[in-house]
Amino acid sequence: MLERLNNQTKRYVVIYFIAIAIFLMLKPSIEIFLAKIIDLSGLDQLYFEIGYYILCSVVLILYILAFTRKYIFSPNHTFLLILSTSLYVLSRFTNDNIVFLPIENSIKYLDLLFFIFLLHCIVLFVQYLNNTSKKPDNKKINPVHFIEDLPFKGEIIENEDIVENLITTLTDFRPSESFSIGINAVWGYGKTTFLERFNQRIKEENPKAVVFWYKLWRNDGDTAIIENFFNELKKQLNPHSGEFSNTISKYVDTIVAYTPDMIQKIASTGKSILNEDETLEEYHNNINAGIKKIDKQIIVLLDDLDRLDENEILQSFKLIRTLADFNNVIFIAGYHRKYVTDSIEKENYIDKIFNVEINLLPFNEKRIKEELLVQIRKVFTNEKNAEDVIGYGASFEVLFSQENKELQDQDINLPNLLSIRKYLTPTIDLNYQLFLKTFRDVKRFVNEFKFNETFLKDKNNVVIKEYILLKLCVYKYRELQNLVFSELDSILSKGAINVLDQNKEFSADILGLYGPHDIYVYDQNAREKIFKKIKDNTSYSEEDIEIIDAVLIQLFGEKSKSYYETNQNCIAKISYTNIYVRNNLAGALFKITDFINAFKANNLHKILTKYSGLTLQSLYNAYNELKLFIFRREITDKDQFIDILKTIDGMNIITQSEDRQQIIDLSGNVLKNVYKDDQTDFLKDFKEVVLFSNSIGAIDNLLSDININEKRLEREELYTSSGIIKYDNEIFKDEFLKEILINKLQKIVENNTSIDIRLSGYHMYTEKIAVDHKIIRSKDANELIKNDIKKEDNFSKYLADGFFDFTTPSDGEPPKQHKHQPRPFLDQIFSSPETLDLLIKDPLNKELYTQFSNEGWDNYYKYLKGIKNPIKNDGDYTNERLERILRLLQKFTVNEYKPLTQQEYEKVINSKLTNSRSRIKKRSENGKY
Repeated sequence: MLERLNNQTKRYVVIYFIAIAIFLMLKPSIEIFLAKIIDLSGLDQLYFEIGYYILCSVVLILYILAFTRKYIFSPNHTFLLILSTSLYVLSRFTNDNIVFLPIENSIKYLDLLFFIFLLHCIVLFVQYLNNTSKKPDNKKINPVHFIEDLPFKGEIIENEDIVENLITTLTDFRPSESFSIGINAVWGYGKTTFLERFNQRIKEENPKAVVFWYKLWRNDGDTAIIENFFNELKKQLNPHSGEFSNTISKYVDTIVAYTPDMIQKIASTGKSILNEDETLEEYHNNINAGIKKIDKQIIVLLDDLDRLDENEILQSFKLIRTLADFNNVIFIAGYHRKYVTDSIEKENYIDKIFNVEINLLPFNEKRIKEELLVQIRKVFTNEKNAEDVIGYGASFEVLFSQENKELQDQDINLPNLLSIRKYLTPTIDLNYQLFLKTFRDVKRFVNEFKFNETFLKDKNNVVIKEYILLKLCVYKYRELQNLVFSELDSILSKGAINVLDQNKEFSADILGLYGPHDIYVYDQNAREKIFKKIKDNTSYSEEDIEIIDAVLIQLFGEKSKSYYETNQNCIAKISYTNIYVRNNLAGALFKITDFINAFKANNLHKILTKYSGLTLQSLYNAYNELKLFIFRREITDKDQFIDILKTIDGMNIITQSEDRQQIIDLSGNVLKNVYKDDQTDFLKDFKEVVLFSNSIGAIDNLLSDININEKRLEREELYTSSGIIKYDNEIFKDEFLKEILINKLQKIVENNTSIDIRLSGYHMYTEKIAVDHKIIRSKDANELIKNDIKKEDNFSKYLADGFFDFTTPSDGEPPKQHKHQPRPFLDQIFSSPETLDLLIKDPLNKELYTQFSNEGWDNYYKYLKGIKNPIKNDGDYTNERLERILRLLQKFTVNEYKPLTQQEYEKVINSKLTNSRSRIKKRSENGKY
């Protein structure tokens, strides 16, 4: 049993029994001595008891605090308590020389020691239960926690063959002078793991050998490396011989007494210096003789030479080659040769120190990938069923696969793009080993990756493979974060892509010539800028630049329309770039998860309020991404559909026919799958959405566009095929369109919205297209606006808004050629309802249309002339403005309702109103206003 106890426990056991033995041998004398020096017979009983109970209370409180705070007692504390309690038991129950004062007959005051001992045992037992209940080996790695860089866990390692060969070579090898072996590998290639595995295997194969670690980098001071080494050597040899302790101590004291210059001389001259100092040589020889006597291999494992500075490295070399040059001693040291050589600035000096140098083999790409996948799955795997719930495992696995490369080639193989600009191709095939050279790299990268990933909140905010590739790139090339990725806006080209254009693979807007930009593009111009920045500011090799170039091509290179549509949140989308490069911190205007959460809560339409303060460019991007999100959703209930309609209605960028057709298709699917073809219920909900807002939204414009194109189809002879949009529409019939759009106009008018909104509502529905492209509005719309104008106080609002002012249509001609006329719809608003009905029945009748228009102008003019002192405002919005409009209308009427020339217009403006109406023609009673 004792063999299984550690050295410290063995020491406590030995001291315990020695103390018990001495106490038993001298028990009477000790008890009499204690009785004399602790005589309590003259103490005041009351005060003694008060102090005693206070002491008991304090002890109890201290142990309660220790229990609640999980305080760990010092082993010395526990040992002294056990020893004291044992001695008290021996004295209390086998006592002839001392009397213990009782509290009661059977309880003594000093029995407090039992109480303390009991409390101590309880605390220790609870701590034991807590420790044994923990199972760190089986504990699931918390994704929030970092992965420890533990070098060795007992498994077979990459360089296992080298370990086994080295053990075979060293078996029974007892050099007459110390023998040193160097293990050379770059940082992270597994030097420590190699030494750990060697340590485990050599103890299994040669248990009699003395094998110990000496951590060089844990020393501080000129002689600390030497002093601490010999202290450790003494500790390891003492169990085998009593000769070493005193001799090694004197040897170290003699060495330390030398000045640093003399120690340097020892290192440079070797053993010859020992011969000059008989005392030093004597101690050295004595140690050597002792090592020969025990006849054991002494293997010293030295790690992390490449963590030391120049002076510490030289001190270590002195130790290996001179001061510890004993029989049977073998040094095995791990280091990175280039680092050591550069630090001491002595080429090949290391060859003078080590008899043999072993180079560890580098990791291959397959093993790097395997280790990476192991670590990723530990972090991002469901604990219950080992499911890759996040999707990172699958993405890491296929990132550089041939299948993924072929998919990328499909995304960028665009013939029309090749004709627009030169397509960039990478000069190197990417793989994990280009970014991660060692297992340590893998662990460091995974730690950084999962820490950064926590800021994403949800993987739906990014295209996972793109996010991984970006993080691999900035892991290896740290400078790129500030040098390139923080300045993408000024480095990369920009373009705008219409991802819903069904007729063209890639919109002309890709060049950024039309409309707002929504994507970054890595093209030849961007490549030249980045190459220059890298070469001017870093020391990256040509291979490094090729790797960076390949990454940027994969992330920002031109891709097909389908790629941007499928990967809505890709890094090249300007709206999402900051989520990648800034880890979703202070820069992302919106995220896919925002859309998803709002969609699930049927509050997607409320998300539009977040974008009210954005710039036009940002607003365009936000609406475009939200539009793409909507068109990719599967709608499963009516509330979702209503929320979607409200959202669409609030986005004024939906103006393209392709967008509108998708809304029609979406509505058709909902009618079939959600409303089960109940068109009455469907149209009722649809109408409620349209009437929900007091402004003209995208749904209103959709219905209006369906309406006008159906009217164009009725006059197909007037339009070319490109002049008519033929929607695939089986839902929204003309009767419904008229009802809903007139109802919308009515709501707008009743809610006293702005004049512009009222006019927009007025123009939403087209009743007919008459004669040659003349748009005829409905009689209901005319009556709503005309009656609204006639309301008390409304006329002044319309007048102040410029509603009645003459307009100046212009195609860019000089001012002298300008034409002036009233707004072209005013004749319809004031037209005869009866004549309108006739025109609707006979829209091709030009004479009827002329009558309809002239009656409207006459009625409009008569109405304005009948206004008496309508304006109370100051400035231009006074009766003078109305009089000016009337003078222009008089001339317009006299001019047979033809636009006024610039000269006529200026002349009327400068003249006074006359009462001449000689040119006004009499109209039939049907046309009377």
